[in-house]
Amino acid sequence: MDNSDLEVAKMLNEHKTRAYGSLEEGVYIKEKLYEFERVSLFENKFSIMLPKDFVDMPEDLKRIKYISEQRPQIIKMISTGGVDLGFSLLPVKISDNQLMDNLIIMKNVLKKVNPAINVFEHKVIEKNDKTIVWMDFSNPGIDDTVYNIMSLMSVGIQTMHGVFNCRFQEKEQWKDVMIEILCSIKFTDKGGK
Repeated sequence: MDNSDLEVAKMLNEHKTRAYGSLEEGVYIKEKLYEFERVSLFENKFSIMLPKDFVDMPEDLKRIKYISEQRPQIIKMISTGGVDLGFSLLPVKISDNQLMDNLIIMKNVLKKVNPAINVFEHKVIEKNDKTIVWMDFSNPGIDDTVYNIMSLMSVGIQTMHGVFNCRFQEKEQWKDVMIEILCSIKFTDKGGK
């Protein structure tokens, strides 16, 4: 096999390590097509694009995966397990310019509770008249390292707290897709902004 054959083979197999597509047309992740649909959350305060085949996490699994009673109020998961996305509406108003400060506080609390957490980056996204702050990090799990994205966004007089996690080996396939999902949030009149 010469170099050009190796390059072609590399390009053909690259789809196994990255996500391709868009939320509107579907995204290929590890050779599987995920189609998305707009889903209303929290009594129609906002809607978000989610994979069609994500299901509500069963209560018994919620108690195992999220040991604390402070688990997300809504948790969606891939039907085969291993990838989930959760949301909570917190009864606290945080202005857009205070979101990052609050995310940093959360990061510091997480690192204090679990010094093995490895934070990669934290960013502000301003899109469609909304501000979203997020950070990503890894932490040791029971049998594998877990990749996480945590986000905050003001929703009227409340704050939306989002969490996402998957196996660390799947980070490259899911990270950009999850950021796109966060950016897909649209407020309704009930949600305010």
